[in-house]
Parts: sequence; structure tokens; C-alpha cells
Amino acid sequence: MTSSARDNILNRQIIKILDSATIIEPTYNSAYSNKLRPLLSLKKYNSAISVVNRMILNNPEDLNSYIKLGVIYESYLKKRNLAIPYYKKSYDLALKNVAQHRRKNSYYDEVVAYMLMFYKGKVVAIEYLNKISSYYSDTKSKKQIEALQKLIESFMDDSESKKNVFNSISTL
Repeated sequence: MTSSARDNILNRQIIKILDSATIIEPTYNSAYSNKLRPLLSLKKYNSAISVVNRMILNNPEDLNSYIKLGVIYESYLKKRNLAIPYYKKSYDLALKNVAQHRRKNSYYDEVVAYMLMFYKGKVVAIEYLNKISSYYSDTKSKKQIEALQKLIESFMDDSESKKNVFNSISTL
């Protein structure tokens, strides 16, 4: 048996186990999120979209779910036009959080920049970080903003990079 065949069997088993978890607890978004990588490995893109839509139904304020949906459309299905509304929704949710929490710490502004990276591209995200850096005087926030800026600058704005980011947040 090839390693690819073993991977496919393992992915199907993982999906069955996680399906059992969501039958017991239909709002268990971690189980749904953990199904994404196996579904995408099996090229079951429509099933992956259904899973993320369920996550959104369970928690419509989770901006990571909208990013995940956008990445599936853009990077796996090559349909950026269908991804844009989901990137925008995640950006809008991030802005809402900033309005509630700005100046307490830079976390929410960093999230906005991260969402902008998907929605408008890395240049706009870096411009946003440059703008907001003056809002924070504490060393911790300044260092976090600077680190995120370096990370975004190194980001290759292509499908493979977005898949890698997707994989890093698929279990968040």
C-alpha cells in the first residue's frame, strides 16, 4: 500500500471520528475545524465549505472561519472573486473588535492587519500597521506590531502561502 493510500484511509478515519464528536455536540467547532485538513487532502472542497459554513452558523463572530472559507475558495478552488466577501467579513469583524478595545493593547489592531493581508494585500496591511503604531506607547505593543510587520513583509501573496497560513489556523 502506498503512503498516499494510507493517508487517504487515515484521513477518512479522522473525518469519521470527528463526525461522531459533532453528532454528540453539534456546536463543537474544534471538531469541525479539525476536519478541514483531511477533507482538503481528499479534495472534498464542497464538504470543507459546508464544514466552515456550519462553524459560522455556530459562531458568526469567529473571524477565522471567514478567512478559512476565503482561503478554500481562493487557494484550493482558484476563485478569488468568491473569497473576497469572506475576507471582507473577517476584516469587518476585526474592525468591530478594534473599536471596542483600541489602546488597551495592540492585539486587535494586529488582527485587523492580518485580515487586511488577505482582503487587500500585504502593502495595505503594512500601511495600517505603520498608521496604528503611533497609538501605542508601551514597549510590548510596539514590539508585537514590529514583529507582525516583518512577518507580513515576508509573506508571499500567493495561493501556496495562503494554504500554509490556512493550515496554521485550521485548528484554531
